[in-house]
Amino acid sequence: MTKFDRSQFKGADLKNQKQHIDSVTEQTSYSGNTRPKYVSIEEGKNVFRIAPPHDSKNPSMEAKCTVWLSIMVDWKEKDSEETKKVLKRRPLLNAKVHGGQKKDLVEAYIDFVYNTTAEQYTDKKEHRKLMNPIFGWRGSNGKWNSGIKPQVGWVCYVWKNEKLGRLELNQTIVNRMNELSIDEDSDEPIGIDPFSDPDNGVNLIVVYDKSKDSTKKYAVNRGSKTSAVTDEMLEELSEQDSLAEMLRDQYDMTVFNQTLEGLQRFDAENEFGAFDHQDFLDICEELKTTIPEPKADEDEEDTTNDTNKTTTATDESTTTEAAAADEDTVALAKSIVEDLTDKDALVAFAEEWGIPVTILAKHSAERAKEDILDAIDEHGIVAPANIDQDTKTEEKPKAKPAAAKKAPVKSAGDVTDKVAEMRDRLKKKS
Repeated sequence: MTKFDRSQFKGADLKNQKQHIDSVTEQTSYSGNTRPKYVSIEEGKNVFRIAPPHDSKNPSMEAKCTVWLSIMVDWKEKDSEETKKVLKRRPLLNAKVHGGQKKDLVEAYIDFVYNTTAEQYTDKKEHRKLMNPIFGWRGSNGKWNSGIKPQVGWVCYVWKNEKLGRLELNQTIVNRMNELSIDEDSDEPIGIDPFSDPDNGVNLIVVYDKSKDSTKKYAVNRGSKTSAVTDEMLEELSEQDSLAEMLRDQYDMTVFNQTLEGLQRFDAENEFGAFDHQDFLDICEELKTTIPEPKADEDEEDTTNDTNKTTTATDESTTTEAAAADEDTVALAKSIVEDLTDKDALVAFAEEWGIPVTILAKHSAERAKEDILDAIDEHGIVAPANIDQDTKTEEKPKAKPAAAKKAPVKSAGDVTDKVAEMRDRLKKKS
């Protein structure tokens, strides 16, 4: 009897297997969003080819200015048809940048609170401490806790590994790109952007080292050789909505109402009492008079401010723009990971929370912990349904102003009714 030849069987090549899984997943997944997904800047060397604008009169990147506030949103759990309202932190657009308004509601709120409390707190250090929830503060663990100041990023279409996506760049990287676009002989900007020129442009190279100081995490450079964009790449780009269409004139009454709701909740939690002041209610009424109603033909497929859509717990379209930046959930997950010392417990946590990380048998518990934390930073996270979203990892510092009064928190509704209700409450108190 011939001996069976087992040498023909070998373990699958891990790289090929991963490529196959990723390919099938991409072909079969559907999130209702056909726009190119956001790509991330990963640790190490990243090579991007920035796409030219759809209209040469426009820049190759558009500003995305948002502030994170907690509002009630529609939510679906995995494999469930039931939609429920849950409290989530969401990015809300700035009225000046995305709506051409003269004043933004959040900025008006910050100015009002700052000015009214400055009259009560003559000590600058005490006043700054009071404003920590607004301007941000560094916790005892050294981590920076962001406030509600508007944050600006710059969105562009890029090709990474020959695949079209959207990339959001921070101001540090954009500033460095501008420096690299200066003509060395004249010290003047080059006529055509060297990163988005389809014919003679070069790659954008970003080396990310998270171990370095925040000002040195990103090393930015330009490719040494021309990297022309092919006709096929440009054709694919032309089929997408332009960045100007996605990010300009997107501020409407829906966003205003959501911002008003989020600010009222923030104001009540931090006991600033702005909504108990007649002057601030007057500001709210004045600002809303110039805000347009939502467009009747609004694109429901994808918006920069995706708070109007029902979010599914496993919806990949929320990974970068919503779930990844749900800072409370991220902070909670990281605090749990930091407390775990057993490798099996870390593996179980990664599986339960659906964190995309590979932990090998040879990896130590410390290595597993580091990889999980890296994955959370890169991909974001959505807490399992059995995790309490209201769990706090670190209490915000508070200093109650003398005139602060806690206001009830309600869901966003018609702004006229909301302001009228606040006025009635004030009249009854007077």
